[in-house]
Amino acid sequence: MDGLLDRLRLLKYSTAFCPEKGLRPLTPGFFTLPQPNVNVQLHYFHVLFAWLANQAGDPFSPPGELDDPNQTATNIAAVLKNAGVPGDFTVTKLRQGHGEAVLQALTGMADRVLKVRGYQFKKPVFSSEDTFEEAEADDGAEVRIDDIEEALAGDGDAGSDDDHDDHDVLGVLAPAMTSVSGLRTSNAFVPPVDAAAWQAELDRVTPLLKVQLTADHKDWRMHLAHLQQYQGAIAAVAGPTRDQLAKLNKEIEQTLDKIESREKYINAQFETLVDEHRGVQQALSGLKQKYNASSEQISKLSAELAQVSEQLDMVKAQMDDLGSGMTDSKPLINIKSALQRLKAEIKQMDLRTGVLEHTLLNVRLKNKATMVAGAAEGTSAPFFFAM
Repeated sequence: MDGLLDRLRLLKYSTAFCPEKGLRPLTPGFFTLPQPNVNVQLHYFHVLFAWLANQAGDPFSPPGELDDPNQTATNIAAVLKNAGVPGDFTVTKLRQGHGEAVLQALTGMADRVLKVRGYQFKKPVFSSEDTFEEAEADDGAEVRIDDIEEALAGDGDAGSDDDHDDHDVLGVLAPAMTSVSGLRTSNAFVPPVDAAAWQAELDRVTPLLKVQLTADHKDWRMHLAHLQQYQGAIAAVAGPTRDQLAKLNKEIEQTLDKIESREKYINAQFETLVDEHRGVQQALSGLKQKYNASSEQISKLSAELAQVSEQLDMVKAQMDDLGSGMTDSKPLINIKSALQRLKAEIKQMDLRTGVLEHTLLNVRLKNKATMVAGAAEGTSAPFFFAM
């Protein structure tokens, strides 16, 4: 994770990426362990990878909220494969949004961006002027272990009464250091410290200097301890488990061989029955075809029968109409009543004709009398025809 952060700082992602996407800069360990909000962590990974891929010249659009995470992980794996980034990038690992595969993917794409931009990492060059000068040794301040042991041996009788108190070593050592012959300690400073006061202060301060480490499930030390514990447990059961699996594998192979031999025996025993069954199946197929053909023929004949029945019903209806017309006397009655009406109308016409003839005869007679009277008088009178 530190290497990824260093590469992102070189790319100035805090000013070129975070403000544009509205995201905060990464914290150490962000992609190492799962965060409380896994969706935010996965979204950050997708957006950061899309930005790095586009910076490297590999077009990749960040996924939306409704996109399938599995499809997005597949697309990321395809981009990494095309870019030649080494690593085991499976869809399951990339789908988590954290872990070694995610860090390898982001680091590989960051290296690709740096390579595209022309960044080159060189080895550090140390200047020869920065070397530290070794301090000169002071022979007068040299204290040898042998001299200290001799001083302690010389004062052994005086301190024999205080053997029960092991903390008085400072009190014995201070005068012994000053009385050692041959030591140049005239200029050495010997602090006037009381051993009892020193021990009391040490007892008082020691509890305060103890660091109480609280158990944190996110601490890498806890994870390392758990991994070591699990590794030991796995190593303890690996041998017996491997032997049991080998034995189980051997038993399974033997069982499969037995099943195969039994299968061959059963196939040999039932071969004749299988042939008979095959023949019966073929005969059944032929009968089914004949049945289907007969069914089609029956359907056609049924349709023709329905047609003929319909025509027969129509003929029967016509015959019924004709029969009812032959036995019904109503038309005859109608004819008789019509004849009577015609006779009455003829009588009326004859009567009107007689009246008209009589009127016409009277008119003629009047005209004739008028003509005779006019001839006698020698004048012609007009002829009127009156109805």
